[in-house]
Amino acid sequence: MGLRLSIGEETQAVPVRVVPGFPAPFQNVFEDIPPGLWRFLLRLPALEATVKGLDSVIEIYSGIWSHAIPNQVPPSMSPSVADAREFCDNLLSTLKRIEIGQKLGTCTGWSSA
Repeated sequence: MGLRLSIGEETQAVPVRVVPGFPAPFQNVFEDIPPGLWRFLLRLPALEATVKGLDSVIEIYSGIWSHAIPNQVPPSMSPSVADAREFCDNLLSTLKRIEIGQKLGTCTGWSSA
């Protein structure tokens, strides 16, 4: 496998070797995080959107009169909605404390800011 770099008319072949595994600096970060947590870490934007969405539902329900709610919608919000919001928010806070972006950034000398 290889790459060919070109600038104008000049080209240069660059050999590339693919090896299994992660570069050593990344391996320590990946090994320190249990595999199950990666499923959540990779979905942080969706979890953030879920918390915002549940906040909207709670806000809307708290601001409407029960007689203004259509018949197809339950007249009061289930406590499980607030429980789900609290659970998701706690999970999100816990995952953010892992600071995966900063850890990966320090492995390579990149800044995560």
